Amino acid sequence: MTIAFRWGTARTALASLLTCVTLISCVGAFSREKSSFETHWRSIRAHQTTGLTLELRLPKNTFYQGEIIDAALTFANSTTNAYWTDTRNYDRSGRLSDIAFFAESQDGKPVPDPLKWYYSDGRCYFGGGLGGDEDLGRWSITLPANQWVRFDAPGKYRLYAWANRVRKGRVEDHDYNEAPVELVSDVIDINITPLAEADELRILKQAQADLAAEERVADKKAGQFLHVQTPAARKAMEQMRYLQTPAACNALLALIGREDGFEAGMGLLGAADPTREAAAVLT
Repeated sequence: MTIAFRWGTARTALASLLTCVTLISCVGAFSREKSSFETHWRSIRAHQTTGLTLELRLPKNTFYQGEIIDAALTFANSTTNAYWTDTRNYDRSGRLSDIAFFAESQDGKPVPDPLKWYYSDGRCYFGGGLGGDEDLGRWSITLPANQWVRFDAPGKYRLYAWANRVRKGRVEDHDYNEAPVELVSDVIDINITPLAEADELRILKQAQADLAAEERVADKKAGQFLHVQTPAARKAMEQMRYLQTPAACNALLALIGREDGFEAGMGLLGAADPTREAAAVLT
């Protein structure tokens, strides 16, 4: 099933970008992390219940800079106690609030969360999404880790997943007063390699071709055509969102205002310099 997110009109998109720029000026250096990678991981792992686990698996360990990192997460309960979990696979705001990824470089520098500043005060989370609740035995979800980590340079990195969507008890009780259990995965070593210019051009050319070929259907009530994302078109939008090269950002600018342009908007908000992208909308 394809979910077609809508970023809205160009006016709405522009207003959103400028609002975000204002937020940047208020929060200052939004890319700084308050707690270290190792300290955060150890503080949670030290209290993690034996038999209650979060497993992180990647399709490979080497990715080019800006490549989509599809991270498969498996929540498992092999204890004698009952636990239940939320099974939503997305949030209407664009990012789940109870799952995250953290990374650091070989020299211990934290990898920036591209949208931390945007979601930091909680007002941008809407809730909702496909899924429900179920008693936890074993449950899996795959998400692009790029939503939470942006690798701005090639190199060796360490990565782990975090979640707090599991609660003690049975799903029939739905006791939201029970505090969620924090879980962290094992730490994984990954390599980020440079993206060659020829490869970047090839990726962008294919992505734009996939977007151009997406289906359009008539909205009789509105008297206009709407873009309906095909799987290939949605993948293309994601590729341009996470690529984060100047050429990719320019391509995303052209998609602002389309009914299916949500990924484009989030890509610009998650850029290394959102103020530059906002200014580009005005020119």
